Amino acid sequence: MKPGALGAVFTDRPTPFDRFEEVTDALVGESQIPLALRYFGGAGREHMQRYGTPLETFAQIRAKASRHAEKNPLALFRKVVTADQVMADVQVWPA
Repeated sequence: MKPGALGAVFTDRPTPFDRFEEVTDALVGESQIPLALRYFGGAGREHMQRYGTPLETFAQIRAKASRHAEKNPLALFRKVVTADQVMADVQVWPA
């Protein structure tokens, strides 16, 4: 994966994400929010609403991912964080 924001790789053809983006717009809205946040944050919010998943569960997942990333020299974020640190940080979205 290339560093930076998600974006189109091939601009000479329709993107296969067109339909996905339509569904994302219908479910999430918030078109002013960056695409990756809408995709992943929207999926997380939908999971929370559908299954009652607490935000703390996502904080635990982030903490576990940071422990794995610490050992990956190609990871973008290699600093280990705890679930408590994640929960205490600024919540970007979904609010």
